[in-house]
Amino acid sequence: MGREERERQKQDALQSWQGLAKPWMVEGEDGVKDKRPTYEEWSAELKRVKQQASKNHISELEKEEELARLHRAALDADRERRLKGGKETRRKRDDKETKKKSKDKKKSKDREKGKGKRKKRSKATDDGSSQDERGLKRRKESKQDHKKRKKGSKHDAAMDSKSSNSETSSSGSQSSDG
Repeated sequence: MGREERERQKQDALQSWQGLAKPWMVEGEDGVKDKRPTYEEWSAELKRVKQQASKNHISELEKEEELARLHRAALDADRERRLKGGKETRRKRDDKETKKKSKDKKKSKDREKGKGKRKKRSKATDDGSSQDERGLKRRKESKQDHKKRKKGSKHDAAMDSKSSNSETSSSGSQSSDG
């Protein structure tokens, strides 16, 4: 085994098929060594990791149970206080400014959602048409009536102005005669 061949083997050992060094190949003073763990070492490590994970999971569950227990205890204490006639531990917000702020927030949220102040419900009527349709018809009719009235008033105004113009012109001609 020549020096060149050893060098080539070293390079082959250090590089994987992708051209990257394998993490378990370690170059030491006495050449490249395979530092992969044996099956026994690997299985022992896996077992240890699994045990640790289950311990962590159990401790997390215990923490959650403890928090829930504390919360229930606080609720029970509140209930007892209320039954005795005392005040609750939690303070209720009753100053007007905070109420106003929360109302404003709610309004803006409703606006964002595209809701009005009240959402109208469509109810079925006796004749089978929904109230919304009837309302729509009524609105259309009232709009048309409004347009007609507007047109009529414009027409009347135009007639009035014509008649007043003719009166002024006739009165002007009369004054020149007189």
